[in-house]
Amino acid sequence: MVLQGGETGLRYCQAATTAKQSREARVIPLFNKASGMPTFHFHVHNGEFNPDDEGVDLPDLDAARQEAVRAAGEMINDSKRSFWEHMTPWIMNVTDDRNRLLFTLQFAAKVPSGEALYIPRERETKNPPAEASG
Repeated sequence: MVLQGGETGLRYCQAATTAKQSREARVIPLFNKASGMPTFHFHVHNGEFNPDDEGVDLPDLDAARQEAVRAAGEMINDSKRSFWEHMTPWIMNVTDDRNRLLFTLQFAAKVPSGEALYIPRERETKNPPAEASG
């Protein structure tokens, strides 16, 4: 599935985060020489695999996350009833130009087979009542 065209030639580097942030390494995109932005690919599996070979140039990882959520909503809306009828989870894997996985979205519809009641968990109170002294 192609969301919009993009240029290739994106380079990435990997940097270690500080102890305050995370002990895991994170991928930091360097800029695409042609557009000045990194290219992100949104590969979707919704019963069939739809690779995004062209990708989308976006300013940063936060913009890619926003685009993934927006695109997922649009795909669900465009699918009409098939999303609700198939009950198969859809998966969107977002990668960089080197095919490194940056994050994954998974979304699914679940419809009860019979009558079901929604019973929310009781909310915990922030300040429980003081015990009566006596």
